[in-house]
Amino acid sequence: MQYYLLNTYYIFLVLGVVLGIINYKKSDSPMKVFISLLVITLIAEFISYKLYNAKKYEEKNSAYHIYNVIEAVIITTYFLRLYYLPKRKLLLYLSLIIWPVIGIMNMLFLQPITELNNNMLILESFAIITMSLYSIHRIVKNSYLHNIFNYAHFWLAVVLLIGWSSTFFFWAFIKVLYGNDWPYIDIVLNMHIIICILVYAGIATVLFFYPKMKKLEYR
Repeated sequence: MQYYLLNTYYIFLVLGVVLGIINYKKSDSPMKVFISLLVITLIAEFISYKLYNAKKYEEKNSAYHIYNVIEAVIITTYFLRLYYLPKRKLLLYLSLIIWPVIGIMNMLFLQPITELNNNMLILESFAIITMSLYSIHRIVKNSYLHNIFNYAHFWLAVVLLIGWSSTFFFWAFIKVLYGNDWPYIDIVLNMHIIICILVYAGIATVLFFYPKMKKLEYR
Protein backbone atom coordinates (compact mmCIF):
# COMPACT_ATOMS: atom_id res chain seq x y z
CA MET A 1 0.00 0.00 0.00
CA GLN A 2 2.82 2.38 0.91
CA TYR A 3 4.29 1.99 -2.59
CA TYR A 4 1.05 3.20 -4.21
CA LEU A 5 0.67 6.04 -1.71
CA LEU A 6 4.20 7.29 -2.41
CA ASN A 7 3.62 7.13 -6.17
CA THR A 8 0.40 9.12 -5.75
CA TYR A 9 2.33 11.67 -3.69
CA TYR A 10 4.95 12.01 -6.44
CA ILE A 11 2.24 12.39 -9.11
CA PHE A 12 0.61 15.33 -7.31
CA LEU A 13 4.00 16.92 -6.61
CA VAL A 14 4.90 16.72 -10.31
CA LEU A 15 1.44 18.05 -11.25
CA GLY A 16 1.92 21.01 -8.91
CA VAL A 17 5.32 21.78 -10.46
CA VAL A 18 3.93 21.58 -14.01
CA LEU A 19 0.98 23.87 -13.17
CA GLY A 20 3.33 26.23 -11.34
CA ILE A 21 5.65 26.51 -14.33
CA ILE A 22 2.67 27.11 -16.65
CA ASN A 23 1.39 29.93 -14.42
CA TYR A 24 4.79 31.34 -13.43
CA LYS A 25 4.76 34.44 -15.67
CA LYS A 26 1.24 35.36 -14.54
CA SER A 27 2.06 34.94 -10.86
CA ASP A 28 2.69 37.61 -8.25
CA SER A 29 6.00 37.73 -6.38
CA PRO A 30 5.00 35.51 -3.41
CA MET A 31 3.54 32.88 -5.75
CA LYS A 32 6.76 32.81 -7.79
CA VAL A 33 8.66 32.11 -4.57
CA PHE A 34 6.21 29.31 -3.76
CA ILE A 35 6.57 27.78 -7.23
CA SER A 36 10.35 27.81 -6.85
CA LEU A 37 9.86 25.85 -3.60
CA LEU A 38 7.86 23.21 -5.48
CA VAL A 39 10.60 22.83 -8.09
CA ILE A 40 13.31 22.47 -5.43
CA THR A 41 11.12 20.00 -3.49
CA LEU A 42 10.71 17.86 -6.61
CA ILE A 43 14.49 17.82 -7.14
CA ALA A 44 15.06 16.92 -3.48
CA GLU A 45 12.50 14.11 -3.60
CA PHE A 46 14.05 12.72 -6.78
CA ILE A 47 17.50 12.70 -5.17
CA SER A 48 16.06 11.09 -2.03
CA TYR A 49 14.29 8.43 -4.11
CA LYS A 50 17.48 7.53 -5.98
CA LEU A 51 19.55 7.38 -2.79
CA TYR A 52 16.95 5.25 -1.02
CA ASN A 53 16.83 2.76 -3.89
CA ALA A 54 20.63 2.62 -3.84
CA LYS A 55 20.42 1.91 -0.08
CA LYS A 56 22.53 4.99 0.64
CA TYR A 57 20.54 5.95 3.72
CA GLU A 58 23.16 8.20 5.30
CA GLU A 59 23.52 10.18 2.05
CA LYS A 60 19.72 10.47 1.93
CA ASN A 61 19.69 11.93 5.44
CA SER A 62 22.45 14.35 4.42
CA ALA A 63 20.40 15.54 1.46
CA TYR A 64 17.45 16.30 3.73
CA HIS A 65 19.65 18.23 6.18
CA ILE A 66 20.52 20.59 3.32
CA TYR A 67 17.06 20.63 1.73
CA ASN A 68 15.21 21.46 4.96
CA VAL A 69 17.34 24.56 5.51
CA ILE A 70 16.65 25.74 1.95
CA GLU A 71 12.96 24.92 2.36
CA ALA A 72 12.71 26.92 5.60
CA VAL A 73 14.38 29.96 3.99
CA ILE A 74 12.07 29.85 0.95
CA ILE A 75 8.85 29.43 2.95
CA THR A 76 9.87 32.28 5.27
CA THR A 77 10.58 34.42 2.19
CA TYR A 78 7.16 33.49 0.75
CA PHE A 79 5.31 34.70 3.85
CA LEU A 80 7.42 37.85 4.21
CA ARG A 81 6.70 38.80 0.60
CA LEU A 82 2.96 38.44 1.12
CA TYR A 83 2.69 41.56 3.27
CA TYR A 84 4.27 44.91 3.82
CA LEU A 85 6.01 44.62 7.16
CA PRO A 86 8.33 47.07 8.92
CA LYS A 87 11.94 46.14 8.19
CA ARG A 88 10.87 43.37 5.82
CA LYS A 89 14.22 43.36 4.03
CA LEU A 90 16.01 42.98 7.34
CA LEU A 91 13.78 40.02 8.21
CA LEU A 92 14.54 38.43 4.83
CA TYR A 93 18.27 38.79 5.40
CA LEU A 94 17.95 37.42 8.93
CA SER A 95 16.13 34.33 7.63
CA LEU A 96 19.02 33.75 5.22
CA ILE A 97 21.36 33.71 8.21
CA ILE A 98 19.30 32.18 11.02
CA TRP A 99 17.99 29.05 9.27
CA PRO A 100 21.43 27.94 7.99
CA VAL A 101 22.93 28.62 11.44
CA ILE A 102 20.23 26.48 13.09
CA GLY A 103 20.83 23.71 10.55
CA ILE A 104 24.59 23.79 11.08
CA MET A 105 24.25 23.87 14.89
CA ASN A 106 21.92 20.87 14.72
CA MET A 107 24.43 18.96 12.56
CA LEU A 108 27.40 19.84 14.77
CA PHE A 109 25.95 19.31 18.23
CA LEU A 110 22.72 17.29 18.05
CA GLN A 111 22.13 15.26 14.89
CA PRO A 112 25.11 14.61 12.58
CA ILE A 113 24.52 15.10 8.86
CA THR A 114 24.23 11.32 8.37
CA GLU A 115 21.35 11.05 10.88
CA LEU A 116 17.67 11.88 10.50
CA ASN A 117 17.19 15.60 11.21
CA ASN A 118 13.85 15.49 13.01
CA ASN A 119 14.97 18.33 15.36
CA MET A 120 15.14 20.69 12.38
CA LEU A 121 11.81 19.41 11.07
CA ILE A 122 10.07 20.00 14.41
CA LEU A 123 11.41 23.56 14.69
CA GLU A 124 10.65 24.27 11.03
CA SER A 125 7.12 22.91 11.50
CA PHE A 126 6.50 25.17 14.50
CA ALA A 127 7.75 28.22 12.57
CA ILE A 128 5.63 27.49 9.49
CA ILE A 129 2.51 26.74 11.54
CA THR A 130 2.97 30.12 13.26
CA MET A 131 3.49 31.96 9.95
CA SER A 132 0.47 30.20 8.40
CA LEU A 133 -1.80 31.19 11.30
CA TYR A 134 -0.55 34.78 11.14
CA SER A 135 -1.12 34.83 7.38
CA ILE A 136 -4.68 33.52 7.71
CA HIS A 137 -5.33 36.16 10.40
CA ARG A 138 -4.03 38.95 8.13
CA ILE A 139 -6.08 37.72 5.17
CA VAL A 140 -9.31 37.45 7.18
CA LYS A 141 -8.77 41.00 8.49
CA ASN A 142 -8.03 42.40 5.00
CA SER A 143 -11.04 44.58 4.14
CA TYR A 144 -9.92 44.96 0.51
CA LEU A 145 -10.51 41.28 -0.23
CA HIS A 146 -14.13 40.83 -1.24
CA ASN A 147 -14.03 37.05 -0.88
CA ILE A 148 -11.07 35.34 0.81
CA PHE A 149 -12.04 32.06 -0.87
CA ASN A 150 -11.01 33.60 -4.19
CA TYR A 151 -7.58 34.47 -2.78
CA ALA A 152 -5.01 31.81 -3.68
CA HIS A 153 -2.67 32.69 -0.81
CA PHE A 154 -5.44 32.03 1.71
CA TRP A 155 -5.71 28.46 0.48
CA LEU A 156 -1.93 28.01 0.41
CA ALA A 157 -1.74 29.17 4.04
CA VAL A 158 -4.48 26.69 4.99
CA VAL A 159 -2.75 23.86 3.12
CA LEU A 160 0.61 24.68 4.72
CA LEU A 161 -1.03 24.81 8.15
CA ILE A 162 -2.56 21.34 7.69
CA GLY A 163 0.56 19.80 6.16
CA TRP A 164 3.04 21.15 8.68
CA SER A 165 0.79 20.36 11.65
CA SER A 166 0.92 16.75 10.51
CA THR A 167 4.68 16.98 10.02
CA PHE A 168 5.13 18.42 13.52
CA PHE A 169 3.33 15.58 15.30
CA PHE A 170 4.74 12.85 13.04
CA TRP A 171 8.41 13.80 13.39
CA ALA A 172 8.05 14.69 17.08
CA PHE A 173 7.20 11.07 17.88
CA ILE A 174 8.84 9.11 15.03
CA LYS A 175 11.94 8.02 16.92
CA VAL A 176 9.91 7.04 19.99
CA LEU A 177 7.51 4.97 17.89
CA TYR A 178 10.27 3.21 15.96
CA GLY A 179 12.39 2.75 19.08
CA ASN A 180 9.57 1.02 20.96
CA ASP A 181 8.61 -1.14 17.95
CA TRP A 182 5.07 0.22 18.09
CA PRO A 183 2.86 -2.19 16.05
CA TYR A 184 0.86 0.62 14.42
CA ILE A 185 3.79 2.59 13.04
CA ASP A 186 2.97 1.63 9.43
CA ILE A 187 -0.58 2.91 9.85
CA VAL A 188 0.71 6.24 11.22
CA LEU A 189 3.25 6.48 8.39
CA ASN A 190 0.55 5.78 5.77
CA MET A 191 -1.71 8.41 7.33
CA HIS A 192 1.12 10.94 7.16
CA ILE A 193 1.71 10.14 3.48
CA ILE A 194 -2.04 10.50 2.81
CA ILE A 195 -1.99 13.96 4.40
CA CYS A 196 1.03 14.85 2.22
CA ILE A 197 -0.93 13.68 -0.83
CA LEU A 198 -3.88 15.89 0.17
CA VAL A 199 -1.50 18.83 0.70
CA TYR A 200 0.00 18.57 -2.78
CA ALA A 201 -3.39 17.83 -4.33
CA GLY A 202 -4.58 21.05 -2.68
CA ILE A 203 -1.57 22.99 -3.98
CA ALA A 204 -2.12 21.62 -7.49
CA THR A 205 -5.80 22.62 -7.29
CA VAL A 206 -4.91 26.17 -6.22
CA LEU A 207 -2.41 26.48 -9.08
CA PHE A 208 -4.94 25.09 -11.56
CA PHE A 209 -7.50 27.76 -10.63
CA TYR A 210 -4.92 30.47 -9.91
CA PRO A 211 -5.41 32.52 -13.14
CA LYS A 212 -9.16 32.73 -12.49
CA MET A 213 -8.73 33.38 -8.76
CA LYS A 214 -6.24 36.17 -9.44
CA LYS A 215 -8.87 38.05 -11.48
CA LEU A 216 -11.42 37.75 -8.67
CA GLU A 217 -9.18 38.59 -5.69
CA TYR A 218 -10.50 42.09 -5.08
CA ARG A 219 -13.94 41.81 -6.65
